[in-house]
Amino acid sequence: MNKREVIGIAIVIIVIAVLAFLAGLHTNKEEKVIENKIIENGTIIKAQVINSTKEMVKEIEDIAIKVSQEEEYQLKSYDCTNFSEELVKRLKTKGYNAYCRFGELRANGLINKHTWVEINATDKGMGIIEIESTRGYLLSQEQYDAEYFYYPRRYNDGECW
Repeated sequence: MNKREVIGIAIVIIVIAVLAFLAGLHTNKEEKVIENKIIENGTIIKAQVINSTKEMVKEIEDIAIKVSQEEEYQLKSYDCTNFSEELVKRLKTKGYNAYCRFGELRANGLINKHTWVEINATDKGMGIIEIESTRGYLLSQEQYDAEYFYYPRRYNDGECW
């Protein structure tokens, strides 16, 4: 092989490599464009779900904080049950499937009867969201599993007892 043939083969290899690289970029770009659309069967892209989830969590937290700050906790006068009822009422007006849970709170070596709020958000891809209504924050799964134990029972709509 002479020098001219070697250069020709090298150019062909480089051209093929560049075309393969560009084809890969084009494919990735198409995939990103597809991901930025709502898919016809109702599936929503990840970025939209994440943004929607963040907005929903922020709205829930804002409502829970507001409810927890409007009244002062007083056992048997305005306690966890009253905070929970008010939070459920406000969340329902925003379209959330919220309800009360009654059971035990086991923390700091104490076991107390307690009422808190849950939202069934499985239709929104978020599962069950637990809220500590007296202090106005969403519970982590770890804290909920370790400290909250509910008694299975049904309540009338809007009631927590």
